Amino acid sequence: MIRIEAFKGSAINPYVQKLAELRVREFYNFPYLYVGTIEEDAHYSQRYAEDEKALLVVAFENNQVIGLYSGIPFNSNMSFLHEWEEQALQQDFELEGYYYLGELIVEKTWRNKRIGSQIIEMFFEEINQLGYKKMAGVTAIRPRNHPLRPEGYQDTDEVWPKFGLHKTNVTLSVNYPTRQADGSVKDETNEMALWVKELSGI
Repeated sequence: MIRIEAFKGSAINPYVQKLAELRVREFYNFPYLYVGTIEEDAHYSQRYAEDEKALLVVAFENNQVIGLYSGIPFNSNMSFLHEWEEQALQQDFELEGYYYLGELIVEKTWRNKRIGSQIIEMFFEEINQLGYKKMAGVTAIRPRNHPLRPEGYQDTDEVWPKFGLHKTNVTLSVNYPTRQADGSVKDETNEMALWVKELSGI
């Protein structure tokens, strides 16, 4: 039996480790190509449990986590969000008052079964209840001929608009250990596209 629940602030604590595990595993893949360790990533994930307005929507099959979606206000204590706010301002876009869309991850065997859509629907409802009417997320920018692009990969440009997200002209950047086509890892700057959504219709 599938159930979906929302957790906020310190209630996220029991799922911090799982969030870190899924982040490290999922974002190793295209298009993010992030190479991290669970131990290091747990420090990032722990920040969600330290903010009372942070949100984690979790899908369970019995008591097993099969998917989740994380989010936190842009004015949280995560330094990279403040850096993105500054980068956006330099491009005449104001991110103050936006809610950040973090990680949406669904276990592979549960994809294409509407689990992700149900998680997103609850996530948007919970953000609205927190009093936020605007949200923003990012997607990695990679060329279509990137050597690590899997055959048949579906770009987020084809997916996110289905959930009411609009791609802006704002480009943000973040530095992290990045997997290369030759198997090596380099600490490099990765460009991200900024997407936004208005929640006034909920």
